[in-house]
Amino acid sequence: MRMKKLMIPGLCCAAGMLLFTVGCASVKEQYLDGAKRGNPEYQAGAGAMYINGGPSEINYDEACNWLKAGSAGGSFVAMYYLAEIYENGYGSVTPDHLKAARYYDNVAEEIKKKAAEGHIGSAYVLGKMYRCGKGVPQDKAAAVKCFRLGCSALYAPALNQLGEMTMESNPEEARRLFFSAAEKNCPEAEYNLADIYFQEKNQAAGVKWLKKAAENQYPPAQYRLAVIFESGDGAVKNPEAAQELYLKAARGGYAPAQYKMALLSGKNDEAASSWMKKAAERSYIPAMNRLAETYLKGVDDGTVKAMILYELARKAGDAAALEKIAELDNKTGLYLFVKFSWNDISNGENFILANSPVFRIIDGYKAGITAGSKTAFQDELTKSASALYLDNAWYQIYNNRLPFAWAGDIFRTVLETEKGKPGFWFCYGSCIGLAGHGEGVMYAVQKMGETGNAVTDPDDKALLLDLAALMKANALILMNNDAEAYNFLFTSGKLKNCKSRFVINYVNLWAPALLKDKNKFAVATGIDPEALKEFKMPEKQLFYDAQLDKDTAGEILVEEPVVEKRIKPKQ
Repeated sequence: MRMKKLMIPGLCCAAGMLLFTVGCASVKEQYLDGAKRGNPEYQAGAGAMYINGGPSEINYDEACNWLKAGSAGGSFVAMYYLAEIYENGYGSVTPDHLKAARYYDNVAEEIKKKAAEGHIGSAYVLGKMYRCGKGVPQDKAAAVKCFRLGCSALYAPALNQLGEMTMESNPEEARRLFFSAAEKNCPEAEYNLADIYFQEKNQAAGVKWLKKAAENQYPPAQYRLAVIFESGDGAVKNPEAAQELYLKAARGGYAPAQYKMALLSGKNDEAASSWMKKAAERSYIPAMNRLAETYLKGVDDGTVKAMILYELARKAGDAAALEKIAELDNKTGLYLFVKFSWNDISNGENFILANSPVFRIIDGYKAGITAGSKTAFQDELTKSASALYLDNAWYQIYNNRLPFAWAGDIFRTVLETEKGKPGFWFCYGSCIGLAGHGEGVMYAVQKMGETGNAVTDPDDKALLLDLAALMKANALILMNNDAEAYNFLFTSGKLKNCKSRFVINYVNLWAPALLKDKNKFAVATGIDPEALKEFKMPEKQLFYDAQLDKDTAGEILVEEPVVEKRIKPKQ
C-alpha cells in the first residue's frame, strides 16, 4: 500500500519542510523521535504540539522544555513559542513580558523569510504576530493571508485562528472553520464551538464540546466546565469534579482558576496566598485587588504595596482602581510617587520588584537595635537597592521617623540606573525638599527637565510639568525667596492639573512650604484655597546631594533651572 505523505506545520529546515509518513508512526511519535535526536526544528514542532494540542494533549511544561532546547539550537519557531509562554505565564512559568518582547523582536525577520518561502508553520506564527502586533506592526489583513496559507494545508490551529478573525463578519464560515479544526482535535476550536452553542442556548452541545477541549487539557475549557459543574447550570452538579478541573486549569497557568483556587483554599493561608500571587502575576485584576486588600489588613503598613497593585491593575484596565488609589492617597499623598517611579513598569509579575524587607529594619530600629538595623539596611542596599526604591521604602523611613539620611542612601544607590527617568528626580527632589534643601530640589527640577522626554503620554507629561513648577516654587521658598516663588507660579499660568486631588494631596503632604502664603499660592496656581491645609517649613536635615555626590546639611550653590509651563519635547 502506498503511504500518504503529510507536511507537518511548524517544522522547517535548510532543505525545506520536513515530510512525515503517516501510518508508520503517529505524528506525535515522529515529532518526539526527531526532538530526542536533537534536531531543533523537531524540538520546535514538539513544543508547538504541546501548546496547540491536536496530535497530543496540551502540556505547557513539556512544551517549555522542548522549546528551550529548540531555541538553544537556533530554531526561530521555538523562540516564538517560548515568547508566548513567557508572555502568558503558561503552566508553571512565571510571566516575563520583557523576555517575551525580546523573543518576538528577535524572531520577526527570520520568521518572515521562512513564511515567504512557503513554510506553513512559520506562516502560521507570522499570522499570530500580525494579528496581535507582536514583534511586527499589527496588520490583520496580513494575518488573514498567513492563516489562509495554513488553512490550505488543513493546519488546525490556522483554521481556528481564521475562524476567530471571521466570526464577526461571517459567523457561518467561522463555524465551518471551527468544525474543521475541531475534527483534528484542536482544543481552542472545540472551545470556540462550545461558546457558539452556549450563545445559541444549546447547553448540551456546548457542554459536549467543552468536555472535549477540557479533556485535551485546554485550561480555559477546564475552568468553564468547572463553573458549570459547580453551579449545575447545564450539567449535573458535581462539586468534586469542579474542584479537580479548577486545579488542573490553575496548574496550566490560567489566572481565573488560580484565583478560584485561592478562594477555595479556605484556612490554608499558605496555599491561598500562593495561588493569589500566581493569579496577580498574570495581571488578573480581581487577584491584584484582593492581594492589595490583604496588604492593607496586614500587621505592617501595606499602603505602598496596595497602591502599587492598584496602579498595576489600573494599567491592566481596571477602571475602578483609581478611586481605591485616591482613598489611600488622601491619607498619604503617595500616588504620584508610585505613578512616576513605576511609569515604565506594567504587568502583575513585576510586583515582586517591590519586595523589600523595610519593615524588619524599621521594627529593629524601633526596638532599639539601631546599629543592627543600620547594618541590615546597608546590606539590603548592597543586595537589592532597586527593591527598596520601587517599594518607596524612603516613605516608610520618613513616616516611621528613622534617620532621614537613610532615605537619601536609597537614592544614592540607585542613581546610576534611575537617573535617566524623570520619576526618579521627582521622588528624590520631593524627599530632599522634606529635608529642607531648596538647592537640592532645584537640581532635581533641572534634571526633570532634562529627562522629561522619557515620559511619552501627553497627560502624564503635562502633570510632570505642573509638578516641576511646584517643586521649583517650593525650592525658592525653602531658600527664603518667597516673592520670587509666587511670581514664578503666577507668570507660569494656572496649573493644568489644578483640580487634581493627587496634586492637592502632594502639596499638602509633601510640599507644605508652598502654603506660606496660601492666598497667593491659590491665586497663582488655580487650586481651591479651601482644599489647602496648613503651612509647614521643614527643618534642614542631613541628606544625600546628588549634585555633589555626598551627604550634606548645608547650602549648595546651584544654578536656578528654567521651568516653563511646558517641557517641550526635543525635535
